Amino acid sequence: MEINIRKAIKADLESIAACHLMCFPKSLGSKLGKKFMMDALRPYLVDENKCIFIAHENNICIGYISCKLRDGSLGSASVMIQSGFKQGIRSFISKPWLLFHPEMMNKLSLVLKNISRKILNTETEKTIIYDNVPTVGLPGVCVSPAYQGKGLAKQLIHAAEVEAILMGYEKLRLTVSKQNLPAIRAYEYAHFVIVAENKDSYKMEKYI
Repeated sequence: MEINIRKAIKADLESIAACHLMCFPKSLGSKLGKKFMMDALRPYLVDENKCIFIAHENNICIGYISCKLRDGSLGSASVMIQSGFKQGIRSFISKPWLLFHPEMMNKLSLVLKNISRKILNTETEKTIIYDNVPTVGLPGVCVSPAYQGKGLAKQLIHAAEVEAILMGYEKLRLTVSKQNLPAIRAYEYAHFVIVAENKDSYKMEKYI
């Protein structure tokens, strides 16, 4: 089958969520289940300032990259929490041990802040346009394990780059786990550079 890359549509949502679960089986989002991931990813298919490009084989998603314009709206983690809020509550009720998942512990303050926003319907915080340069964030990049090492990540990044250029943006930005050495190498190969780090991850950027 021929592998193609295109901008995702709403009908691709379930396939994209299934691909995410396959790529990141140990992540908190995956543990919360496919329905949670579908809710969390849905904004990237319906909001004007977000999109997803997918690599697909026979219309089955085998990799994707999510893109978000740095426009002053919620950050990517908050988008997922807000969008998957109801399904997340259901999942935590049925799987309460996930409350102690390492990602939950690391993002507890962010989770509590978004619960408050959701319940009180408070105004969202503004994100920062780094260095006053119009930037596109890449919250999620994944390729199904069976297709890794075939250059799909580079093709997906290129698709996001072309879209960003067409919309007048000048920089791409992403976060990657320090433990994910293959991804770090792939990003460096695509000319991203590390610009900051915290305990568990690097922030990488590329001017386009």
